[in-house]
Amino acid sequence: MISFNTYRRIHKALSLIESGALDGLSLGRHDLDEGIYVNVMEIETKASGVFESHHQYVDIHYPITGAEEIELADEESMVITEAYDAEKDCVFGTAAGERYVIQEKRPFVVMPGEAHVPGLGDGGKRIRKAVVKVLV
Repeated sequence: MISFNTYRRIHKALSLIESGALDGLSLGRHDLDEGIYVNVMEIETKASGVFESHHQYVDIHYPITGAEEIELADEESMVITEAYDAEKDCVFGTAAGERYVIQEKRPFVVMPGEAHVPGLGDGGKRIRKAVVKVLV
């Protein structure tokens, strides 16, 4: 069960996104508040990828420029290819999932235990995005 403090941090993160505060940040990691940080990156979309899942953090994917697709599956359905690493808060694998489009300037929340492949779409399209990490 997710705690009240986690919901409060998610609300704070979404408020920061809505305010536009993340749009001008430089590439890399930025600590935003207690239990909240963001990774700002530029990526090229790809046709497919490896599923990842987290246990300690909620991911909020936020395309700053451009759009991307993300594929989601339940972590329990994932065939593990790389065991969970608590330090990196990540497990990797393969699964059959559903694809969703994340439009520019629209946040997309991925909860712990939801395996996902971000950065999908027409191969080679460059986007700038932020992934806000919220401690559960």
